[in-house]
Amino acid sequence: MSDGSVESPSLHRTPPPPSPSPSLSLSRSQQQTPRGRQPPPPGADPVAFAVVAFVAICFVLISFSAPSSILHQVPEGHVGVYWRGGALLETITPPGFHVKLPWITQFEPIQVTLQTDQAKIFLVEQKVES
Repeated sequence: MSDGSVESPSLHRTPPPPSPSPSLSLSRSQQQTPRGRQPPPPGADPVAFAVVAFVAICFVLISFSAPSSILHQVPEGHVGVYWRGGALLETITPPGFHVKLPWITQFEPIQVTLQTDQAKIFLVEQKVES
């Protein structure tokens, strides 16, 4: 075609490359992995995650529900006194929610308000029949 004529572009078109089949194609991470087994990414083991989550939930439930819990409440009209190993501590807390060491520090609410009791006098009449 050296005579100066222009060829039609449709006559010498190259076919498109064949598309790779899904079963033969490898992902980029699989193509670059060396031989041998790589460790799984962090958090990939659902069984280990379930065990850790179960232990954490049990610890939280036991810690907050047991008498020796971490969180405790001092009722209104009381103060909280604490002892550790049988020795009374100098810590005194006002009413409200407080935190302590579980199974080590013991807690007891002490009433500081006056308690007034009223006894009402009832008159009982007894009718005597004759």
